[in-house]
Order: sequence, then C-alpha cells, then structure tokens
Amino acid sequence: MPEAAPERALVPRVPILAYHAVGNGPAPLSMPPDRFRDHLQSLRDGGWRTLSLAELLAGHAHGGWPARTIVLTFDDGFAHLEAGAWPEVVRCGFTAILFAVSGHLGGHSDWPGWHAAVEPFRMMDTRALRDAADAGIEIGAHSVSHPRLSRLTPEQAEREIVGSQAQLEDAVGRPVRSFAYPFGDAPAAAVDVVARRFDAGFGIGLAFATPRSRRAAIGRIDAHYLRNRARLPDLASPPLRAWLAARSVARRVKHGASR
Repeated sequence: MPEAAPERALVPRVPILAYHAVGNGPAPLSMPPDRFRDHLQSLRDGGWRTLSLAELLAGHAHGGWPARTIVLTFDDGFAHLEAGAWPEVVRCGFTAILFAVSGHLGGHSDWPGWHAAVEPFRMMDTRALRDAADAGIEIGAHSVSHPRLSRLTPEQAEREIVGSQAQLEDAVGRPVRSFAYPFGDAPAAAVDVVARRFDAGFGIGLAFATPRSRRAAIGRIDAHYLRNRARLPDLASPPLRAWLAARSVARRVKHGASR
C-alpha cells in the first residue's frame, strides 16, 4: 500500500497588505490604479492565493500557513473602491477584508486628522457595503468616527469599537468579526476590548503576521511602502523582510520624533 503524501509544509509568517485609497491622490493615502492592478496581477502571476479571515486565523492556531498565501485589506471604505478595486480583486480570483468607518457610511472622510490639503473622499453607503459583501469582500470594523483611540478615555474608545461593530452588522446583515485600529493607534485598553469582541484585530506598519502575533493586534504591511514597485517581489524573501524591518525602525523613529 503506498504511503500517504506528506502534508505541505507550513511557513511561519504571512504578509497582510493594507491599502487605503486606489486613485490618483496624494501619497501615502492613495495607490495609483495602474500600480494597484500591477500589484494584483504580479501576485496572481506569482501563484499567490489570498486567505480569508477564517483561513488566516486557522493558520495562526496551527502554527503556520501554506506558502505563497497573503491577505489583502482595505481601510476606511472609500466609495471609489467599488469601481476601482473590487472588480480587480475579483478578476484575479482574490478576496479581501474591508475595514469600514461606520459613522461615515454614505458621507465623507471629514474626520479629525484627515489630510488638510486633501478634499475629503466620498464614502461607501450601505448599499455599496452590502454589494461588496455579496461579492466576497469580508466586512470588518474601523471605528465609528476614525479617532486616535489613545486620545480617548477607555470608555470612549470602547464605544467607538463596539459601536462600529453593531452599526456595520446592522448595515450588512452579517457578523463583523475583525477590527482595524484607526491610524494604527492601538492602546492597551482598546486592544483588550477588541480581544473580547472580535476574532481578530489589525494594526498597520511593516510587520508580517506570525503564529506569535496576538490575535487582537496582528501586524500588516502598509502597501504605501511598495508603491514604487510595478511588480511585487517575492514577499516571503529574506531580503524583502530585512528591507521592511529596516523601514519599520526608521518609521518608528520618525513618528516618535514627531510626537
């Protein structure tokens, strides 16, 4: 009797790319549409497969993920994504997670901290959010009003987090199981709330997800740092990981100095 084929080896890290706007606006917010298409096509040509939230968490629990798997995420919920991003995601056979700002559905991105030199973008409304969910885009929460959570009291931060989950579940009629911290600002009290209320929480920076990541504070790679690459490199390669680690240190120094 022949021996059973060995299971595919698991890799100990998975890249999670974080996009915001897909358009010809200013960096670091916007990714040009042609560059976004190049990113997705290069992933498809390279044999990469996207993971759902459930698959990401299953790999986290089992100590790793199949090679050449990735998670695509989008923060905020800008209306132009409906025409500029979702068709490309679906065309490539991919899926994604959209983290929506629940209190701005159908409105504009005029929250405190919005870029002063950029006209606020129009936001997806409830119908567009439902259409995205029907197309296989998983809906996650991104707060009610997009504040810096560390500037709120713990009670205010909890209302932002829990309120966004309730509002989005009402909007799409589906469970909302993940949360992304606005501005990547994840104070300990907020992380504790996310750990209680959601299956996963996500920061933003230049970190890979690993089995050691806390499920309420999983790292992502800001796609802004890959904007000059027409074709994404091998995201699992040691040289790229070293480059991202160096950029991460520089980013922390810069942000620390600006506080």
